[in-house]
Amino acid sequence: MPLNFEPIDIQRQTEYTTYFEKCPQNASDYSFANLWGWARAYGLLWAWTDDLVWIKQTIPHDFYWAPVGPWEKIDWDVSFNHFLDRSGHTTIIRVPEQLIEYWGKVLKGKITVKETRGAWDYLYAVPELIELKGNRFHKKKNLLNQFKKYQIVNREQDLNDPGLRKAKLSYHPVDFIKKYQVTLV
Repeated sequence: MPLNFEPIDIQRQTEYTTYFEKCPQNASDYSFANLWGWARAYGLLWAWTDDLVWIKQTIPHDFYWAPVGPWEKIDWDVSFNHFLDRSGHTTIIRVPEQLIEYWGKVLKGKITVKETRGAWDYLYAVPELIELKGNRFHKKKNLLNQFKKYQIVNREQDLNDPGLRKAKLSYHPVDFIKKYQVTLV
C-alpha cells in the first residue's frame, strides 16, 4: 500500500512526539521543532502508518529520511516495498547509527551504507558545560566570563564546515549520534 505524504502539520505535534519517543535513538533532525522549522526550506512531508512516521524531503531533491517509531517492531522487508523506485534503488538520508546497526542485522545484503560526517549530532555532558572545569575548558571559561548571558549550546551538526567542526570539538563532546545515507538495493 503506497504511503500518503502530506505537509507537516502542527495539529499532529503531540501524536508525532509519541512516535519520536519510541525511537531507540533520537537524533536532533527528527525533533518536531526541527521538522516544523525546516519544513518549507526542505519541502518536508510526512506519512503515517500504524507503527511509523515516514519523512520525505522534496527540496532540492527527493530523499526519504529515516522512519520515526519503534524500529525493532517493524517488518522492514514489507515496509521497504513502499520505497523502491523504478530503478530498484531508494536513498534514505540522516539515518542514525543505531538504525544502521539494526538494519545491518535484518536486511543483510539489501542496503549499502555511506557515512555522512557533517550530519553527526554532537553530544555533551551537561555538568561539564555548566562547570567548564579544568585546563581543557580554560579558554571557554574566559569567554563565558566576557559574555554573562551565554545560554545556548548548539549540539547539532557541523555541516562539514571546518571552522564549525573545530569549534564544536573544542567543547569536548562525550559522544556523537552518527548518521548515514542508506541506499536500498
